[in-house]
Amino acid sequence: MQNDLLTGQRLRFGIEMDQDESIPGVIARSVRQHVLGGTRPVLNAAGVDMRHLGYSQIATRAELERLAFVARCQAEALFANAGERVMDESVDSSLELNFGLHTIPRVHFELNRRRISPLTLRKRGFHRLDWMNLLLPYCPESREQLIHQCQTCQSKLGWHYARGIGICEFCETEVAPSSEPPLSEKLVDDYRLFAKLSSPDSRKVTSAFASLPRALQAARRDTLVRLATMTGGLVQDGHVVTTSRRAILQLPADVMAPVVASGTSFLRSWPHGFQSWVRERSESLMQDRAQLKTFRNRLRRLVQANLESEDLTSLVIESFPDLREHPVHAFSKGRHYLYMSTQKRLRLDTPHMDALRRWMGEGYRPSPTTDQFQKGQFDAEVIDAIAPVFGGAMPLNACSSRMKIPRYAVEQCCRPGLLAREIHPAFLAIKGWDAIQSASLDALNANLLGAQSRAPLPPAAVSLSVAVKRIGGRLKPWGSIFQALNDGDLEFWVAGEKPTSTSIRLHAADLARFDGVVDDVPVYGGKPFAKVSQADAAEILNLKPALLPEIGPRLGIDFIPNGRGLGAPLATVVQVAAAVAWDKEISWHLGVRHDEVEDILLSQGIRPLEIGWSRPRLVDRGILPGFLAEDQVQPSVNCGLA
Repeated sequence: MQNDLLTGQRLRFGIEMDQDESIPGVIARSVRQHVLGGTRPVLNAAGVDMRHLGYSQIATRAELERLAFVARCQAEALFANAGERVMDESVDSSLELNFGLHTIPRVHFELNRRRISPLTLRKRGFHRLDWMNLLLPYCPESREQLIHQCQTCQSKLGWHYARGIGICEFCETEVAPSSEPPLSEKLVDDYRLFAKLSSPDSRKVTSAFASLPRALQAARRDTLVRLATMTGGLVQDGHVVTTSRRAILQLPADVMAPVVASGTSFLRSWPHGFQSWVRERSESLMQDRAQLKTFRNRLRRLVQANLESEDLTSLVIESFPDLREHPVHAFSKGRHYLYMSTQKRLRLDTPHMDALRRWMGEGYRPSPTTDQFQKGQFDAEVIDAIAPVFGGAMPLNACSSRMKIPRYAVEQCCRPGLLAREIHPAFLAIKGWDAIQSASLDALNANLLGAQSRAPLPPAAVSLSVAVKRIGGRLKPWGSIFQALNDGDLEFWVAGEKPTSTSIRLHAADLARFDGVVDDVPVYGGKPFAKVSQADAAEILNLKPALLPEIGPRLGIDFIPNGRGLGAPLATVVQVAAAVAWDKEISWHLGVRHDEVEDILLSQGIRPLEIGWSRPRLVDRGILPGFLAEDQVQPSVNCGLA
């Protein structure tokens, strides 16, 4: 759905959303601009049923699109900053929120109160998305303690009215700057890094990871936030308990800020900084056995598998393998990782771990004990060297999902300047060929963003996923199309944060040059791939996936279990594509709507097959273009051909 297809009441003037702005903030600014007072009329006009405007931050995509229509702002800007509920069916509520690839506990995100920094608002008057992060008691920009209550009337700042982001909605006075001391100067750098790491903004999270050591690059964002809060609590005088995700929010601002800053300081130097502090702390307690035992028990809390994630316990155990005091450590020579730590670090299942042990050779030492949970040690230097390879490898199906193109298209794009296969010897020996280097996808995305047209997006432009439906009869030449986009040989625009087949916009007629192009059938691991999913089969045939269960068997396409889904032989799908065409593809070449195709073809004496239209006949009549398909399977499916 696009804004220009929506109807109904709208605000009179448009508004631009800042990259760092919250969704309720931009809508409240728009309401204030129109002097409406309350925010409820906008929600009602958009047909959005929610408690108050604050919940627009986690509204559905459809709700955001309607809100964008009413407020006259770009829906894509709202999508970029929006969160999504992760529902827990057992309690029928959301315990977590997803922001892009990152997860935030719902309890750590403020939707009801309007937290603000008056000093920051004086510089740029919009509500920051980061102010909704309850792990941040101070504004990262101004160092001012965030305020959620009017000092004049003591009312909570909320989202029911829009007198102004820095104005109390009840007494209508400007909220004065906080009277509390600002964030300590010595904590600023680490606090700001934590603010980026814990931010709902994926761009800031990516920036934060650039400041972290290699040992943490494969860890999840929520794991590192948790590790920072827990280690930061350990280092405080008197030991501040930060193990409870709710209790930590009750800490005073002048306690929470040192906790997150100290923990982030440990992340910067992980694992050496934390190891040094633990060693010094242990030495200082050597004369007090009770205190030393208490201290070690608190450390062990970090690795309680029933309470913490595997990512977190693995990171800590790799730095302090003796925390569990297992006899396997007695045969250690040099730095090593245990079996389970290695498995978690590389994210390998048991068969792949068996392959790793064979590949490691002398780098693997079997355990002298009978404990099946330890199983031996792996040379840490080797594991450290290959961990980024495994962490940076992206399955082809995942790349297909991110680019919103079929899997075979990803394989076509594995050519110089586009995507790179992961060919590290360890990866090939242990996991096989089924991956690309995620860095190559990042590079391709960056190149495409740089190559897009700077001219205004024309109204007639359509998405690449729509325009490419003009190509049929074989595997579409996605590799050649993306090569042209990457090289700047096609004019296009990106309507979103990342270039995908749905966000790339172009003139449909510009793809006519690919009507006769055939990309090589991709070879995968030395053999052509043999099966395609229902979605990819539908893409090849230019059909909706929902139609395949019904008409697939009639076309001779049988889907059988294949991995986690259903698959059909590629050869059969391509045979059908070469024999049959459907209205959507034909309409592009006739220059008409797809519902007009049948009348036009019948008027020219062309009769339909039992399902679809004869592609060879349409090619002979010059309606569809022909192509040379020496590398592709030729039609041998009847499909009702006369």
